[in-house]
Amino acid sequence: MKKRQRYAHVYYKPFNTYKNLTDWHHQLDLGENIESVALGTGWLAVITSLGFVRILSTEGIQKFIFCQGMPILTTAGYENLLVIVYHTAPAFLGQQALRMKIIDIGSKTYQILHDVECPITRSSTLSWIGFSDEG
Repeated sequence: MKKRQRYAHVYYKPFNTYKNLTDWHHQLDLGENIESVALGTGWLAVITSLGFVRILSTEGIQKFIFCQGMPILTTAGYENLLVIVYHTAPAFLGQQALRMKIIDIGSKTYQILHDVECPITRSSTLSWIGFSDEG
């Protein structure tokens, strides 16, 4: 029997309603699944199984979409900054080839501030990434 594909949805519910924001949902394309979500000030980033990074406003409007092109490991957000950690090559002998991209989401077009190596020791795993309270 053929497995029926379903649409994935992002559901957003604001913690407080000081800006009169309401709940909303955003439907992804058929066969596209959510792998990671990051939240910043006035935006959220949705990383999908097809390698897309979808930037949505907190009002539910898709502002940007781009394809990373390499498998994304994790993301984090802070104010206007989005960090994406991604693989640049398959793991070899326990060593991972990772890069970290920091993007300014606050501008009209996203701007890459840094795209640098993210070295970790052999046979290690990245278990957390984020920003400090000061960014």
